[in-house]
Formats: sequence, structure tokens, C-alpha cells
Amino acid sequence: MRKYFFSAFLIITMVSQALNAQDVSKIIGTVGKEKFIDDKLVICELGSKACMFIKVDPDLGIDVNGKILKPDELEIGWYLKAEVEEKENGERIIKALKVEPDKTVICFSSLNEKEGKEVKQMLLNENGIKLVELHPESQQVYIEYDPQVISYSAIEKTITDDGHEIE
Repeated sequence: MRKYFFSAFLIITMVSQALNAQDVSKIIGTVGKEKFIDDKLVICELGSKACMFIKVDPDLGIDVNGKILKPDELEIGWYLKAEVEEKENGERIIKALKVEPDKTVICFSSLNEKEGKEVKQMLLNENGIKLVELHPESQQVYIEYDPQVISYSAIEKTITDDGHEIE
């Protein structure tokens, strides 16, 4: 009898913990053009054509190369990894952010495989661009670059000057 009581107690405890646990997931992408609206950070997710608005504490301190910034101080196009917690009411809240300002994801209005290869070669010819990865399924390009040599806005300009429409 004692064995069954312990097993039942263990099962009830595990189920209770599972029901009360907060789901923490990761979102990888870039700070969107809208950047910060009210208490929500706009993230353009890598691998998706979607931008999402995720609640964040406006006083959250974010380490960017040793400098602590607030969410509204992040720059458009900065690459980030967000840990997101889902509350019981379904609301999603950013719990932690890691920002890498030497990487970005550019979203295109349309980008087929042939155009993607052309964009990749064009970008790799630019001084300061280190790596370009195509994501044709989501019409995105992941880029690693040296911000001391080339800026995010210069990368965007290079792409649009070549006739490509970005979002």
C-alpha cells in the first residue's frame, strides 16, 4: 500500500509541476524597423517571414559589447536571441536578450534561389562582409559583418541599389 501511495504522490507532484511550469522558448532574429512599440520589441524571426511583437520590460538591461542598453536603445537590424516565457494567460514576455550587432538578417519581399545566389555574391564582394547564408524558404539572408567597416544601413543600401526590395 505504501508503494502505491508513494507512486501516486510522485505522479501528482510531476503533473502539478508540469502544469505550473512556464514555457521558455528562444526566438532568433533581428530588431525590426518598428523597433520598440509601447512595451513590445519587434523581432523579425530568422526562418520565418513573420515579425512579432513581444512584450519586454522597458527597464531590462541588455549587454551589447560591454555597454548596458535598454530595449528602446537597440538598433534596427541588430541580431538577437531572445528567451521568451509564456504566461498562463498566453502572453509572451522576453526574459533575456543576447544581442550581436555584427550579425543581421535581411528580409526580402521576394527572393528566389537564383536571386539569392546573386545577392550572396554581391554582398561577399563588399568590404566588411564576412559571411552570407541564404534562407530562400523564408526569403531571408543572414549576414555576419564588421560594423567598424560597414554599417547595417550601408548593407541595406547595397541591396536596394542593386534593385532588390527588402522589408
